[in-house]
Amino acid sequence: MKALLLIAVSLAAGYGLGATPVVNENLHWNLWFIVPVSGLILGLLLGWLNFKGAYMLNLNVNGGTAWLLGLGAAGAYLMTEFGIYNTLMIPVAGVEGLVDGEYKLSALFTFQDYIAITLESSAYDGKGGTEFEIGGWATELTYGVDILACFFAAFGTQRLQVAKYPFCERCERYKMRDTVFEALMPSGDAAQQAFENLMRLLENRNYQQVVSFLKDLTMKSDSEGDIKITADQRFCTECKEASIIGRVFQNDGKDWKEVDDLAFQFDSKPGEHAVIG
Repeated sequence: MKALLLIAVSLAAGYGLGATPVVNENLHWNLWFIVPVSGLILGLLLGWLNFKGAYMLNLNVNGGTAWLLGLGAAGAYLMTEFGIYNTLMIPVAGVEGLVDGEYKLSALFTFQDYIAITLESSAYDGKGGTEFEIGGWATELTYGVDILACFFAAFGTQRLQVAKYPFCERCERYKMRDTVFEALMPSGDAAQQAFENLMRLLENRNYQQVVSFLKDLTMKSDSEGDIKITADQRFCTECKEASIIGRVFQNDGKDWKEVDDLAFQFDSKPGEHAVIG
């Protein structure tokens, strides 16, 4: 039911975008005339909003749920067409049987006819006032790519968020943030030794020692260091199971770059957070 609620919200958002003046005129963007990007943008936005909603509802965005919400995002892209069709006003002049004026698109065409016309061809303004037109098959192809991009962008965004926000399946709720540890250290033997000590503690699965080590590392942080360790500690408010999600960064002189191979995650036993927290 929670997933269906989020899908309904996505569909309503899609309809709302299509029904909004100015916005509905810019819902189908193509880079270099042929590379669709609207579905990608909408998918990223809906994926982010879906996860925020799932977090509030304590809905675990596992693989199956992420697929459903992704399909909802793709459906939202299609719903923009219903919004356009039901609200867009177009000028009519010199048409037999109709008084000159503005009419809703839905009063002049069936939805099927509107879609058929939309997919017939696409015209774009080029440089120097020239007009560039692509045929129906290319228009249908870019439209299909847009829908797929919307689905995969929403799906991927949701799955990326899951990695940052651990879910307690035992209590069916997301874990709350307790502390974010952050320590800087210069690269070299000391940093290597710190990593080895941390990995050993993680392998031994001693939650208290891991937290104590991270606290000590934070207290000894060197502001001139070019290696950074961050550890986000979260816990379930019901069973007190804790999760520590760690990332390692290195400064290349311009910016911090994540070292993917050194990322780590640790889950305690139920009740252990109460000992530390």
